[in-house]
This record gives sequence, C-alpha cells and structure tokens, in this order.
Amino acid sequence: MVRGEGKRAVVAAVSEAARRHEITVGMRAADARAQLPGLREWEWSPALYDEVQTELAAALLAASPRVSRAGLGAFWLDAGGWDRLGGEQAFVEAARSAALAAGYPEARLGIAGTAAAARAATRLDGHAVYRVPPGDDARFLAPLPIHVLPVSEDLMELLEALGLETVGALAALPAGEVEARLGAAGVQALGWARGLEDGREGPFGGAPPGDWTVEVEFPGPVERLEPLLFLLKSCLDHLSDALAVEGLCLRGLELTIATEDGPIRQSVRPARPTRQVGMLLSLCRNALDGLQVPGRALGIRVEVEEVVPAMAEQADLFEPPRPDPDALATALTRLQGRWGPDSVVRPAAADSHRPEKQGRWEPVDLMTELARRAVLDGNGSASLPPEAPALVLRLWPRPRPIDVRIESGRPGAVAVDGGWRAVQELKGPERLSGEWWEDEFRREYYRVGTAAGDLLWVFYDARRRAWFWHGWWD
Repeated sequence: MVRGEGKRAVVAAVSEAARRHEITVGMRAADARAQLPGLREWEWSPALYDEVQTELAAALLAASPRVSRAGLGAFWLDAGGWDRLGGEQAFVEAARSAALAAGYPEARLGIAGTAAAARAATRLDGHAVYRVPPGDDARFLAPLPIHVLPVSEDLMELLEALGLETVGALAALPAGEVEARLGAAGVQALGWARGLEDGREGPFGGAPPGDWTVEVEFPGPVERLEPLLFLLKSCLDHLSDALAVEGLCLRGLELTIATEDGPIRQSVRPARPTRQVGMLLSLCRNALDGLQVPGRALGIRVEVEEVVPAMAEQADLFEPPRPDPDALATALTRLQGRWGPDSVVRPAAADSHRPEKQGRWEPVDLMTELARRAVLDGNGSASLPPEAPALVLRLWPRPRPIDVRIESGRPGAVAVDGGWRAVQELKGPERLSGEWWEDEFRREYYRVGTAAGDLLWVFYDARRRAWFWHGWWD
C-alpha cells in the first residue's frame, strides 16, 4: 500500500511476502519498486480502511464483549467467560464465524495469555488457529523473529542494530541495560518478550469488564456519528443476546465514549425494562444527538446498570389488542429525553372551588408508573389489571360562550358546530359559587345529553346573564 504521490510516495503497509524481500513501512515507493521488480501496489485509502475495519470490529462483537484494535488488520478479543458458554472451542468457532461473516475466510486466530503472544500466533504460516499452552508464552515467543513484537519502526531498527534477531535474544538481556539503552518502550518490549502482561494503553485498557459490559475500540479516530452508531448497535446486539440467554432485561445502561480529550459518559434509562435493540438504539441516539464530544472518538463502552427478570404480558383472545407497551415506552422516553422530565405529564386533582382549577398536570416517572401497573400473576407472567370503561370530563382551557334555547324554563336545545341540537337528557342545575375574595363566580351547571349523542357540561352565569360551554364527557 502506497501513501502519497510522485517522489514523495512512501510505503504505508506491506504483506508478509513483501516483507521477506526487505520491503518495509516508510520506505520510498520508488526504492521499493527498484528493489522488487513486479511489485504490486495499491493506493492507500484511510477512509476505506477505517470503513472495512469498522465492519469487521462490529462482526467480532458476536464472539467477544471486548474488541480492541491491534494494528493493521488485527484485533484483540477478550476470550474470558467462554468457560460457561461452551469453552474454548466454542469461542474459536464464534470468532471464525464472525470473521467469515465479515468476508475474511482466511482470517487467523491466535490464543494466548498475553496479547503479544496471541498476535504472534496469528503470523504462523499453516495455522488458521494456534493455541499457545497456558504459561508458555515466553517459550513460544523465544525462537520467533524479533519483528513479531508490536513495536514501533524506530525501536525495531534499534533492536536490529543491536544484533537481536529473535525474541528470546531480547528476553535474555538485563532489564537495567534495556532501560538505559532503549527507554520505556524497550522495557515494555522486554516484558512482552518474557511473556509478561503487555500493559498496553488504550481507551479501555485499565477498566475491567463487568458481567454485562461490551466495549470496542475504533480502527481510527471517529469524527462522525454514523460509525459510532454502527458499532453501538453491534454492542447492543451482543448485550441483548446475552440477556436473552439468562431471561433478563435491563433497566438502564451507561455509555462511555473514549475521546482524545478524555472519556464522556451518558446514562440511558428506558421507560420499562427491555432488551429490544431497536428501542435501546433509538434512546442512545437521542442521548448522543445533543452530546458535545470533545475531540475525536476512540472507542465506546456500554455497561448495563441493572438487570431484572423479563416479564411477559398475557393477552386476551376476546379483547382488542392493546397498544404495544414497548412502542409507547420508547415514544414517552424519547419525549422526556428531548424536552425534559416535565414533557410527559398526567392529570392530578387540585384543591380549588373553581372547576377549571380543580386539576393540574404533574410530571410522570415512567419507570415507576409502568412498574406500578404491571401485576405479576401466580405463574410469574405480567398482566395489566382490568379497567372498567369510564367517562372522562374534558374541559376547555376557558369556558366558551354558547347559545341555549330555553323551553318551559329549562334548556331545550344547544347550538353546536353551527346548528341546533335538541336536548334529550338534562341533569341540573348544580349551583357552584365561591372565591368572593378574589374573583367571585356564581354558576348553574347542567349536564346536557343531545340527540346526536353529545354529553356536554354547560352553565348559566347569573352575573353576566349568559350561557357558557365548559366541557364535555367522552
């Protein structure tokens, strides 16, 4: 792969075959062509590389909850936890299936106690899968060429200048001499050579994974929302599958986005426990839309805050289907996420003599409200308690003037929608008065049922000598 044009073009990446002919990264493209006639080369495309690597990282989340970049065309996978999911062979099958699904049938898999040994195991010719025996990382690495270690080009030149050809030769050097000559990078390489923990630094290098945690590092710094959401969906797919195996749903999750300027965190709480990926992704997207990300994003971590047993609602064969509770919960949660907790309200009684002031709106805690309505039956499934149909009084914001025709001293017809409607049923009057200290009112209320099926609430204001339409029942 060549980056740049003309005389400034340099080698950006090389295959193993080209490396054997001493073609190295950073070499001038003209020198590489002169050294190996017939060399095949392609233009380096960082955007295309990041795109295909992102797709591969998303596919690998099916095999591991932790996916970290390990250089060009390589990823580290955390194989922990597979002992209860079928063992190491199940992990191998899951990882190879994920790579195959992403379009890499010849992908190699190395398994070891340290990342450096696992990476080196993928470079062994003739081995699609190689398992380094537990505790044998140093012995496995010792005879391999020094370039299998993931060190910088500058450090590799120093190691070769010292005449070190194998990893074992580096491991045999005294630690003090390595630190004096090669600095901190040399000490880290010495640890890798000796089969010690690599201590690598990354967006999530120091955060141990939880039982319900998924994280992935991006192949390259991300500035747009689309790649982040693409990998986020894969994280949620992984979590949803894992929760389904245990019969659980989540109450909330925390997003951590690692950036060049430090991590940022955002909590997401659906209105009801769920593991539906579509709902969670929609809520996460809403949370990210208004989030100011300092610097470019390097990785994402999704951690479940609380899990609860999944509950099923019992439907009634002879009743019309209820609205989808998950769709309702998603819609209400999106409203609160965008417009604040006061955007979803319910009516509550208020203490006032005046009818239009006897109600108020109060914010709704969606999780508490939905949990209150869910009632567990004896079989452990959830159902909503039956509710008897009831008429609800709807009030106009302000009473509206209305024409009323009096017959035999009582309302006989009302003018609604430009026409007269005969009164078929009448209850009243109910006399209400009060608030003499503020704005005194005296009203005679009637419940009016019309031949058209209306059920209206009207009153006569004795002070104004006029009729008003205050509300209706439905």
